[in-house]
Amino acid sequence: MFLDLLISGLLAGSLYALVALGLVVIFKATDVVNFAQGEIVMAGGYFGILFHNVLGQNWIVTILATLACSLVLGLLLERVANRPLMRAQSFTVIIATIGLGIILRNIARIIWTDDVYALPPVVTARPIAQLAGVTLTAQSFFVLLSALGLVGALYGFFQTKLGKAMRAVQQNRTGAELVGIELPLIFALTWAVSACLAGAAGFLLAPLVGVSPAMGWIAVKAFVAAIIGGFTSIPGTIAGGFVVGVVENLAGGYISTAMKDIVTYAILIGVLMVRPSGLFERGLSRRA
Repeated sequence: MFLDLLISGLLAGSLYALVALGLVVIFKATDVVNFAQGEIVMAGGYFGILFHNVLGQNWIVTILATLACSLVLGLLLERVANRPLMRAQSFTVIIATIGLGIILRNIARIIWTDDVYALPPVVTARPIAQLAGVTLTAQSFFVLLSALGLVGALYGFFQTKLGKAMRAVQQNRTGAELVGIELPLIFALTWAVSACLAGAAGFLLAPLVGVSPAMGWIAVKAFVAAIIGGFTSIPGTIAGGFVVGVVENLAGGYISTAMKDIVTYAILIGVLMVRPSGLFERGLSRRA
C-alpha cells in the first residue's frame, strides 16, 4: 500500500510541480501571481478534447496543437492583462488575472457546459508491470516522464539567449532594461512559457480526472507547492510539488481522504510560520 500511494503521490506531484513552475516563472519576471493559471490548465484539457475527440486528430498532432494553442493563449492573456498594466502596481495586475480566470471559466461553461468530458489515455491504460504488488501502467509512466521532460526542457531553455534575458529581467528589471533587453518581449515570452506548462499539465491531467470547467483546482495545490518550496526557487518549487503530492496521498491512504487537504494546508501553515520564504529559499529580495 505504501508503494502504491508513493507512486500515486509522485504522479500527482509531477503535475503540481509543472503548474507551479508556470506560476513561479511569471512571478519571478513580473512580480505578479497569475490567478488565471488554473483556467489555462483547464484550457489545455479542452484543447486536447477539441483536437482528438472532436476533430479526430492523432496524438502527435493533438499534443503539438495543444501546446501551440496554450502558447497563443498565454500571449493573448499577457497582451490583455499585463501589457496595458506593465507600469501599474502588481496588485492591480493580480486583480486583472482573477478577472481573466473567471472569464475563461465561464467561456468554457458556455461552449462545453458543466459536463465532464473524457480524454482517452495517450498510451495504454492496461497494467504493464507489477512491482511489489503495485500495478504500473504505461499511462502513468507517460505522465510522469512527460512532466519531468518538460521540466528539463524549461531548464534547457533558460540556458539559451532568450532564457538568459528572462533570468536577467528576473534578477534586475531596471538593469536589464538599461542594457537593451526589451521588457514587453520578455514578459510576453514569460507568459507564453508559463501557459505552455499549464496547458501541458491540463492535457496530462485530463485522462486522469476528466475535463470540466472545475479542473483548474490543481492550481491551488500548485500554489501551495510553490510557497512551500520557495516562490522564487525553481528547484524548490519542483521539490514542493512532489512533497505536496506524496504527503496528501499518504494522508489520504492511511488516515482518511478528508485528511488530504487538511494535511497539505497544515504543512503550508507550518512552513509559513517557521520559514516564511519557503523551505528551499533563503529569502525574498526586492529588485531595483
